[in-house]
Amino acid sequence: MKLILADDDPLSLKLVGNFVRKLGYNVSEFSNGQDAWDYVKDLTIPHILILDWQMPGLDGIELCKKIKSEIQHSLYYIFLLSVRDESEDLITGLKAGANDYITKPFVAGELKCRLTTAKELLLSNAKIEEQNKEIAQTAKKLKLLAEHQAKQLIHADRLATLGTFAAGIAHEITNPVTFISGNAQMLDQFWEDGLEDLFKYKNEMDQSDQLTVMQEEIPEMLESIQNGVNRIKNIVDGLKYFSHKKEKKCEKVYLKDFLAKAIGFYEALNQGMIEIDMDIEDDFSLYIDAQELEQVLINLISNSEHALLGYSDAKVSITVSELENETLIHVEDNGPGIPKQILDEIWEPFFTTKEMGIGTGLGLSICQQIVESNNGTITAKNIETGTRFTLSFIKEKA
Repeated sequence: MKLILADDDPLSLKLVGNFVRKLGYNVSEFSNGQDAWDYVKDLTIPHILILDWQMPGLDGIELCKKIKSEIQHSLYYIFLLSVRDESEDLITGLKAGANDYITKPFVAGELKCRLTTAKELLLSNAKIEEQNKEIAQTAKKLKLLAEHQAKQLIHADRLATLGTFAAGIAHEITNPVTFISGNAQMLDQFWEDGLEDLFKYKNEMDQSDQLTVMQEEIPEMLESIQNGVNRIKNIVDGLKYFSHKKEKKCEKVYLKDFLAKAIGFYEALNQGMIEIDMDIEDDFSLYIDAQELEQVLINLISNSEHALLGYSDAKVSITVSELENETLIHVEDNGPGIPKQILDEIWEPFFTTKEMGIGTGLGLSICQQIVESNNGTITAKNIETGTRFTLSFIKEKA
């Protein structure tokens, strides 16, 4: 164990130094308190100090006070060494921060026993400090885990609440939407049928300019109505997912052929607006509801396409890898990534970064619910080249 010895008396320094070395201590000697302080202030291993009361620079009492006030750990044990042997001197030393007191000349057997006690105490303190660090680290991990679990519970509660009300909301919305949509279509047909007759009388009307305005604006209004109806319908369809517990149709899906068909279907609908490639082994498979998996993948690709608007080299890559007990499907794009501050929010129902009127904000919530209902997990993270969504499923047992 490390031992720091500070004494301005060369003879005392030599006598004590030789004695403690024979006991196996690693000794550093100093002739004044300031040099001893400069050495010990950054020491982070257990150590014993034997400090003479009277020294130039910092004396033993001042050095005790400095150590006590400025060093945060408890890996030291201080002996004050002095010819003073009055009880008042002992009290002064202990109040200054010393742990024990040795009078000159020292008694070898007594000093040895006191050093042994100090050493055992320091080793015990060091062990306690290490355990405290481990406890603090464990507490930090548990706090993070608790916060994560709390977020999951809140999210699950929101989804449950949404599911409870979704059926009623969808029913209440569907009826008026059907009425509005039907009337909008009829108005559109009436407008087309009546437009020709209106123009027959255009030259006879004083409001021919108004007719021209009507010709331009009414079709736009009708289109706007229909777009609004379609958006409401999409929201209703999304809400229905949360309220309907459909029977799963799980089957063994060979991922290479399945994903090739899903990508082909998406590209046919979107006329190859982005490049999509995949890297999958022939024999990778999952036991899953194929229709639901396709819905998730198409939604993720669609999200990537929106993020890649304006990118000349827009690209989505789909890869599959297998761990010992998991099959991982990665969907990556080379877009701008997801802002860090909203990474945890993207799974919330109705959360969207898209412009008003584009998307419903339900896509990723539905994706998460689908994946979890198939005993999987879905995560999102920013990578150097863009964004990566990872679907993780338990491997089918052979």
